[in-house]
Amino acid sequence: MLGPQRVAWLALAYRACHLSGHTSSESVCDDMESCPGEVSLATLDAAVRFGAVDWKLIALLDRPELVLPAARVLTERGEFARAEALMHSLPPCGRRSRKSWARPYAGRRWSKVEEAMRAFEAEGLSMSRDEVESLAVRAYTVGTGKTHSDYMDEYEDTLFPEDVRV
Repeated sequence: MLGPQRVAWLALAYRACHLSGHTSSESVCDDMESCPGEVSLATLDAAVRFGAVDWKLIALLDRPELVLPAARVLTERGEFARAEALMHSLPPCGRRSRKSWARPYAGRRWSKVEEAMRAFEAEGLSMSRDEVESLAVRAYTVGTGKTHSDYMDEYEDTLFPEDVRV
């Protein structure tokens, strides 16, 4: 069984893709082209690492009643990380089962995965680039007493390199 942090990252990536409406690696790449500020580190990682099974599991999140049956089947097939991540990924707080097949994911284990997910979220790993930028601007203005315009003037070359400016 994978450690709680690895399962938490997988669950967070499943949830981020679901909430962003991503259905494949291609849909994440399409968003990178059309609205790059809405893509998160979690969804970018998913675009690189996820295969067909993962994208099918993300699609199941639209049908919450199927999450536990799917997790049971994954457990029976020895796909423990995916089963556990799927259970945790259903917004807003995951979905638990008291059945015997789900015992390895219960109790302290459930709490450890949830704690790791919250820690990843607190680090901003599921935030979009626009949300991260907004947070950076707020930190800059509070920390320096300067304005958003000052921020843009100071970091314009970093944010908008000349070779990509129109």
